[in-house]
Amino acid sequence: MASSASAWKNGRKVWWLDYKGEDGVSDVRVNGELPPEFASIHERLRKEQAADQEGDCDFMHDTPIELAEVITGFRHDATCPGVTFEILDRESWLKSVFRR
Repeated sequence: MASSASAWKNGRKVWWLDYKGEDGVSDVRVNGELPPEFASIHERLRKEQAADQEGDCDFMHDTPIELAEVITGFRHDATCPGVTFEILDRESWLKSVFRR
C-alpha cells in the first residue's frame, strides 16, 4: 500500500511525504520542511506499529493521510457530516443512438 501528501506554493513543491512500504514499515520518505504536526503523528504511528505483535497492520501507511487530514480537515476515507453528494449519471452516446 502506498500513500503520499505534499504542499505546493506558487507552483513549487514546499514539502512532500511518501510512504510505499516497499522496504518495510519504516519506508517513510520526506522532502522539504514538513509541518510541525508531522512529528507527533509519525511518532504515535511508529509506536503503534512497534506494539503490533502480529505485524498484520500497516500503521505507517496512515502517516501522509493523517498529516493531510490535520492540515485540510478532509480525509478521503471518512464521512463528512452534513455533506451529501449527488450521483450524476449521463446517458452514454451509444445508448441514445441504439435506444428502442
